[in-house]
Amino acid sequence: MIKSILLILSILVNTLVLAATFDTIPANNPLIEYSGRVDFTNSLAPQFSYSGVSVRASFQGTSVAIILNDEGLQNYYNIILDNKVITRIQAIVGINTYEIATGLKDTIHEIEIYKLTEQYFGITKFLGYIIDKGKTIVPISNKRNHIIEFIGNSITCGYGNEGASNDTFGPTTENNYLTYGAFTCRNLNARYFGVCVSGIGLYRNYGSASNVETYDCMANYYNRTIFKDSTPLYTNTPRPDLICVDLGTNDFSSGVGDTALFVSKYFQFIDSLQYKNKAADIICLVGPMVSGSLLDKLKRLISFVVDSANKWNRGKVYFFELSHELGDLGYGIGGHPTVAQHNKNANELTAFIDSLERWSITPIVNAGTTLNGKEIVLTFNMEISDSTAINGFTLIADSTTIPILSSYVDSVDDTKLHCLLANSIKSDQKLLVSYSMGTVESMYNVKLNPFYSFTVTNNLIATNIVNASINNTGKVLSILINKKIEPLLNVNGITVFDDKNNILLIDSFSIVNNTTIALYLKEQIKTTDSIYLTITSTVIGQDQIAMEDVIKYNVTIPKVINSIIITDQSECLIFPNPTYSKTLKYTLSQFSGQAFAKICNLQGVELLSQQLNTKEGEIDINAITIPNGCYIVTIITDHKIYSKILYVYTNL
Repeated sequence: MIKSILLILSILVNTLVLAATFDTIPANNPLIEYSGRVDFTNSLAPQFSYSGVSVRASFQGTSVAIILNDEGLQNYYNIILDNKVITRIQAIVGINTYEIATGLKDTIHEIEIYKLTEQYFGITKFLGYIIDKGKTIVPISNKRNHIIEFIGNSITCGYGNEGASNDTFGPTTENNYLTYGAFTCRNLNARYFGVCVSGIGLYRNYGSASNVETYDCMANYYNRTIFKDSTPLYTNTPRPDLICVDLGTNDFSSGVGDTALFVSKYFQFIDSLQYKNKAADIICLVGPMVSGSLLDKLKRLISFVVDSANKWNRGKVYFFELSHELGDLGYGIGGHPTVAQHNKNANELTAFIDSLERWSITPIVNAGTTLNGKEIVLTFNMEISDSTAINGFTLIADSTTIPILSSYVDSVDDTKLHCLLANSIKSDQKLLVSYSMGTVESMYNVKLNPFYSFTVTNNLIATNIVNASINNTGKVLSILINKKIEPLLNVNGITVFDDKNNILLIDSFSIVNNTTIALYLKEQIKTTDSIYLTITSTVIGQDQIAMEDVIKYNVTIPKVINSIIITDQSECLIFPNPTYSKTLKYTLSQFSGQAFAKICNLQGVELLSQQLNTKEGEIDINAITIPNGCYIVTIITDHKIYSKILYVYTNL
């Protein structure tokens, strides 16, 4: 009993503290913007179920929280603060307060919550915002002047777009914010209104009989505010400027469907849409999951509906085909489009809408990735105007700022912007790019808005040793790297030592096939030796990723090491020496079928590598341009290495 009283007192004290510190903005405040189908029967607790419903407002102060009343544990929301997705929250059963941000700069901020999951996962009620005491909400400055309504099925919902094809579907794998409809709306700075249900069709739903109209099909349930509730009916307020319909995939999901029923229902549906929405323009889509003969059939049927509807002259109706998923962008759960496919389709649809409506397209970064260790590529939703002075970008690698030296538009794909970095990034770093108002603008002279902390996908691979071994001559240590590397000016950063920490001297070195460092040792290794490597600040991949310091790498030594005769003229002749021509000749007394000739400068940089297929022949140095001077010519066979100083005088 005492514990219960103490608990009640604690709750009362905390409530009084909150009341003294914060103000609650009720859900019926007229400055709050609701996008999507919302039931306002109780204006203090408006409720919604469709994916893509958003609640947006601008507030003053340093902190913000939201109050939700949710049916279950399966609804997820994006939290968008100042046009940046800062987190994803899972709604909890019942009335709960969710702290969004604290410690903000005391100025005006924009807050938006966006429902990621579809109606199948339950209803949510929005009960208001909590902000600093004495602060208020203000009119939203970033006006979204157009409304686009998307009517569709699981594709429009975002079913499985964040999962892999063999994953099990659930609420964490569905993200409506990353669908073609949501992308398109952000491209056009429009409000998103979604009316979509997984498995739904125009006249029948997935798995139902093909020759019978399904009662809860989209044509019959479109007028509902909450899909599963017959009341209240939706008032079509505010009315959309444009309606996109992506239906038909489930009507013909079994490979068959009633053509007459589909066409008849489509005619009725368009007629209803035009009547309720005051002749808004309509785009009839074919989705990306249909292909082959079914695609041909749907295109034929929908094109016929569009052509016929336009003859009624009640509004403009258009046909548009979203490109079919080919697998190059992966597959989501159950073969549904991935986020990348949604993004691709959104850019196609954006361009089509632009050609119809001439709405201004807002440049947005859709993707960012690494090209190499000193270059990232940002992909936009549209063509970027080329400029000789693109600036305003900042890259953060983990917590370190890396200056961006310059940026340029890709010469082949002008939706891509290359950013050249002052310092190299590492393979395991978290990369975030931000943009303050600079010079980037679209081909339509619309400037890129500032953004913060956009994630750049880091697909770089660390530069590592695959293997290090001594060959059976005992004098060549080969270090195999996992990728092509930059030429080495020297090997000062590479140390070879034994188990007594005696350093073994390196006579020269060369790079073999751009992936192997060959060290030619002054003394022969014995089979009883233990040899190790250290590498510091020397090896850099051609992708500009430097190898991390190697402290003690164990070198493999063969069980048998053959004796070496390096300078025996009777076994290997290389002539003329000095040479005044571009051709050297060689003769080997022993030849087992394959050998290699290499020419290096005195610093060990390989200038030429040539395979030798006969015991005598020519080494062609026409392929390289070298000044007069001394060089090292080396012939490597299976059992021996022959190395000599070569004097070149070809430029007299």
